[in-house]
Amino acid sequence: MNRNALLAWLAALGYATAALWPHLSASALPFTGLRSLSVPTVGWPLAAAAVVVALFLTFRRLHSRERLLVTAGFSLCLFLGMALYVSPIAGLPIGFVAGNLIRDTGKGNPAR
Repeated sequence: MNRNALLAWLAALGYATAALWPHLSASALPFTGLRSLSVPTVGWPLAAAAVVVALFLTFRRLHSRERLLVTAGFSLCLFLGMALYVSPIAGLPIGFVAGNLIRDTGKGNPAR
């Protein structure tokens, strides 16, 4: 698994855990910056989008330069959504994924 997929899966796992927190525990989410993700109208769509990015990055045979650039754009949009609706820090992992994809595809070789 490449580094971008691993980082995307770690972010998706964190976002999904924060979105599931009200179902897992009666207490408030211990990380103040992620508490907005426990709201279903915010947390579920953002966590699902992160899972979609991670799934795509896992299957390397689907990668082409154009598809990775589209994924980088989608990741940047997800980063902006996280920064606006949750917290800037929560979006950093996906922002790093987007930056890595843009840097790697700019060289002419797919990030693998």
